[in-house]
Amino acid sequence: MSKRKQKKRLNFGKGLLWGALIGGTTALLTSKKSGAQRRNEFSAYLNGLATATDNVNQSVRKLRRSLERLHQALTDNAAPTVSAIKQDMTDFEFQAQPRLRALDRETTQLQADLNQLPSATGTLTTTDQDARQ
Repeated sequence: MSKRKQKKRLNFGKGLLWGALIGGTTALLTSKKSGAQRRNEFSAYLNGLATATDNVNQSVRKLRRSLERLHQALTDNAAPTVSAIKQDMTDFEFQAQPRLRALDRETTQLQADLNQLPSATGTLTTTDQDARQ
């Protein structure tokens, strides 16, 4: 973990602790309850805070494990998948080459045949004129 992340995590922990301390102190000082009631409420507040903190920590651990599994799955599957796609593309190009050459020959032949036809204006092409003579 980088130092920057560690510092952020430490600052978050400090902020959480200070927030709990200031919130608890404020509740104690502004409450119009007896000492025993305050202690019980403060204890319940701290227990709730501890439970919430534990829940957050558990969720973070679960998230971290899930991210690690996802990363591992992507690492395991990405390279073979990319390799298979590249191989499929190579195979397709190899299989398409004869068809493309045949299409090119057919297109060339069609163009040559079109050049042999008389034009729509009634004038003869040079091939037609040679044939009539």
